[in-house]
Amino acid sequence: MRRACGERVQCINCSLTLTYHKRDRRLLCHYCGYAEKVPGACPKCRSEHIYFLGIGNVLYGVDADIGRTDANRLEHLRRLGEVANILLDAGLIVIATAVALTQEDIEVIRTSGGSDRVITVWLGDPITTDLSCDLTLTEAEAETDGTARLKTLLHDCGAMFRPW
Repeated sequence: MRRACGERVQCINCSLTLTYHKRDRRLLCHYCGYAEKVPGACPKCRSEHIYFLGIGNVLYGVDADIGRTDANRLEHLRRLGEVANILLDAGLIVIATAVALTQEDIEVIRTSGGSDRVITVWLGDPITTDLSCDLTLTEAEAETDGTARLKTLLHDCGAMFRPW
């Protein structure tokens, strides 16, 4: 998570967004295998308010006591929502990542944090599930004006203070 700028850390070899691995405190490209140490501050805005939250954080952290099976999918999502809710209560803006979520999955996450505190953004290929999104960005849009559009959405819903 980046509090202000929304910058993503990308692979120097193939430009894909790196995935955070909490156990090793490193960022890893799941395509080419490139890895690097987690930066102490955002390389773009120099903010030190960084938190990476993905389903992997939950699976290997608070979900370590339950198996990684389809039967436990909703419990994994509920716990992701609980962790996000704690961070939201602490005053952070939380950007959580997951793949191929459905509208039912989002509703499970919303039960933990409240429906007014969850905004869904789809990044990349066309939506392949029944997910209803607040913002949809293609990869190209994300590279050009994606950060500005996301900040506008966060300002409009009251999640971020509008400085003007």
